[in-house]
Order: sequence, then C-alpha cells, then structure tokens
Amino acid sequence: MNLSPINRERWRRFKNNRRGNYSLWIFLALFGASLLADVLANNVPLIIQHEGEWYFPVVKEYSELDFGGDFDVAADYRDDYIAELINDSGWMLWPPIRFDYRAIN
Repeated sequence: MNLSPINRERWRRFKNNRRGNYSLWIFLALFGASLLADVLANNVPLIIQHEGEWYFPVVKEYSELDFGGDFDVAADYRDDYIAELINDSGWMLWPPIRFDYRAIN
C-alpha cells in the first residue's frame, strides 16, 4: 500500500493512540456481528436434515408439504406439529437466539 508521507505519519500516530486503536477494533467486531445478525437471531432453523434431504430455510422458504404437513403454506418451524414431523426423521439446527425482530412471543 503506497501512502504519502503525511498519511504514513497520520497512521503511525493513530496506531500509537491506544484508545483509538481499541475503539477501531471494537467497532469492527460489532460491525461484523451486525452482518451476521440473521445467523445469530432468527425464527427459522439454519439447517434442516429431513429424510436424507438438506434444507436451508434461511435462504429459501419451504411449505409444510415438504415435511409431511397438511397445507401448502409456509412452514412454521416453531409449531409443535411441524417440529415433530421434522424431528421424527431428521433434525434442525437453530440459531443461538430463536427470535427475530418480527417474532411475537
């Protein structure tokens, strides 16, 4: 990276400022966490393995019929009936926080 002498001096002074340097790294960590918000907090599973098939509900919306349900509507994975259908012949990997900003508790 070719920096002018003035910018090299500015960068050196910034790196020597401990508070500014720590603030930069904290900001970058929080920014990275915000980019992964859908992976950390979501009301659909990240991965589903059902009857040998792999499903990714974070990327694509699946209907209840895909898992043996009765209706051709979007699957509600938190519903006991759908969860039981999936868990009988597979498993679900949930995010650490099972709610998103639209979820009703």
